Amino acid sequence: METKLKLIANRIINCQKCELSTTTRHSLPGEGDCGTRFFLVALSPGEQEDIENRMFIGPFGKMLNKLLEEVGIERDTLYISNLIKCNLPQNRKPKIYA
Repeated sequence: METKLKLIANRIINCQKCELSTTTRHSLPGEGDCGTRFFLVALSPGEQEDIENRMFIGPFGKMLNKLLEEVGIERDTLYISNLIKCNLPQNRKPKIYA
């Protein structure tokens, strides 16, 4: 499973199939424990995540960390990803491509 995720991650990191590849700094495939029972999915990386090339480190990341702490779950026991792997310019809504 980990090998397949690494192959997929490599394809995501190098993807240039849409215009987002020209406006984002980093495509973020996901991070964490790929063998976990818990998979957290958000819409897309924010500006801070795009700058630092890490998942959930902006305001929502701080909120996530606090919530996980309150329920006794360690962040590194999750796999965290986004539906859209690139930052959406000016936090716009996603476009649908057919």
